[in-house]
Amino acid sequence: MKTLITLFCLIALTSCQSTNWSLTKIKTVEGFNAPEAMLYDAKSDTVFISNIETSTEGWWADDKKAFISTMTADGQVKKMRWLNSSKKHPLHALKGMTILDGYLYFADISELKRCKISNPQKVETFKFPKAQHFNDITNDGQSILVSDTATGNIIRFFPETGRHTILPGPKKVNGITFADGKYYAVSFSEHDVYEIDITGEKAPAPFGLAEHFSNLDGIEVLEDGTFIISDLTGNAVFSLSPDRKKVKKLATFTWAADIGIDRHRGLIFVPSLSTNKVAIYQLVAE
Repeated sequence: MKTLITLFCLIALTSCQSTNWSLTKIKTVEGFNAPEAMLYDAKSDTVFISNIETSTEGWWADDKKAFISTMTADGQVKKMRWLNSSKKHPLHALKGMTILDGYLYFADISELKRCKISNPQKVETFKFPKAQHFNDITNDGQSILVSDTATGNIIRFFPETGRHTILPGPKKVNGITFADGKYYAVSFSEHDVYEIDITGEKAPAPFGLAEHFSNLDGIEVLEDGTFIISDLTGNAVFSLSPDRKKVKKLATFTWAADIGIDRHRGLIFVPSLSTNKVAIYQLVAE
């Protein structure tokens, strides 16, 4: 019976009673170039990987070198340069990504860009006043949220109207996500997890867990409310219980950047910004 329950949790990641998760590494894939973020798209059954393409710490360099790779969920590279920087559509230091209405949105330093997954060659650009260092991206089904690590702001953008608002985020805001009607973010410098007020009226609410982390990067939330968090210089992936009290190290991985998740298969995808590798982990409910 325990085996059946565990299998069900792995496949569906539904609200099973057990919230004690572990990770088993399935595969490590090499050959990328400063991979920063990973995003799984269930519709195309594809993992997208943003590559900064630098060997000299050009994390925010306007150098026209970045690209996006595609990979199967089991680690087979489909196209190393699915979307490449070009003279017509230069790309720079790409980071977070999200998918909404058939478009792949991605962060390009101070600009938000998108392309149709069915036609990646046409790239559209959205600019915002005073934007500096866009990092992670998420969506709530209607709007796109983009974190700006330099300003500590989060931009909420409505593609249908072109309207945007600015929400206060924590200092050095990095990873952001939307789950169960709520918005969450992590801070690279403050080492904590925050709940974000979508109205912008309240300051970000910290979880009070800074002593557990170094420099947080990515964040996802499982269906049972468990947070999965990557710590870049802490070289690890952690889980945080739904009650926001229990922190557990799930895996050690050098410079673990912005993570992705395949909820159907129960897979966590982790890019290593400094080693040009990505790892695939299986979530296991204990």
